[in-house]
Amino acid sequence: MARKVKDSLARIEELVASSDRRFRRTFLEMVRLMREELNLTQIATLLEQGRVEQALGLLEAAAAKLGVAWSESFTAAGFSTAQHINRHVPVIDFDFDQTNTGAVEAMRRNRLRLIRGFTDQQRLATRQALASGIEQGLNPREQARLFRDSIGLTPYQERIVRNYRRDLIEGNSSALDRELRDRRFDGSARQAVEAGGGLPKTQVERMVERYRQRMINLRAETIARTESLRAVHEGVENTFQQAIEDGVLVQQQLTRTWNSASDSRVRDSHREMDGQKRPFGQPFTTGGGYHLMYPTDPNGPPEETINCRCVVSTTMDVEGADLSGIRLTIQGG
Repeated sequence: MARKVKDSLARIEELVASSDRRFRRTFLEMVRLMREELNLTQIATLLEQGRVEQALGLLEAAAAKLGVAWSESFTAAGFSTAQHINRHVPVIDFDFDQTNTGAVEAMRRNRLRLIRGFTDQQRLATRQALASGIEQGLNPREQARLFRDSIGLTPYQERIVRNYRRDLIEGNSSALDRELRDRRFDGSARQAVEAGGGLPKTQVERMVERYRQRMINLRAETIARTESLRAVHEGVENTFQQAIEDGVLVQQQLTRTWNSASDSRVRDSHREMDGQKRPFGQPFTTGGGYHLMYPTDPNGPPEETINCRCVVSTTMDVEGADLSGIRLTIQGG
């Protein structure tokens, strides 16, 4: 007798939510520790001695924490998916093996990608901040402050924060248009603008620090959302691949379907993909002509992957003397 067992979407959503929390916590803790460990005197001394590379090198070791978070999310998705299949179809008995060659390679590849990506972005942001300090003729300690304040920001965010500080100092009205500003300071900022002058330095620093922290939180949110989906997707995909390698399944039994979030925030190129089907192991094609193995595929361009909320579902047709006609659907993250 045929029956269909569908994976609970709540299981995948919890995996993604747990991974999201893990990445946010890891990124924010990483930034906090880097700022605490690099005091201004230490940075200023290195800058005075022309040892900029050594100063930048102090940031790289911390980025490994993101790689650990990815591996934890990946393996959690793998174990959960294997347990779900075994719970609903006992005759299909296999375990997720985190020492499997494919799993090890996925964790290694993504660990290096995250470390390299964060480090490269941080180097650009910090060098940009230092170049601005030199251009302004700032002393080493003031340059050290710019160095430390750039930690955790992308080059774009670093420039935005720096411009916000300038607007406050100069009493520019554009400071009141920043979406991430702390609106509790709007009254005094507006008075300064109307008076044609800037704000006191101590208040400027409080406002800039609040603005910088919100930028950090925004980046943590973006990283967490994107990397959580990547880790869960790859964990689910790798579990199916292991089942194929173990002879539990054959590739032809698996069909994957792309599901968009079906709301006004979905990219046009992904809305067109809704319902698109592919055999296991073959990529989907976006409305823009790009090929993605799953939502947030790191090999895809940022405009097709960052903050994606789509889901891939994998349908498994199981045949056998005791399981004729059973269809098992696993909802990929």
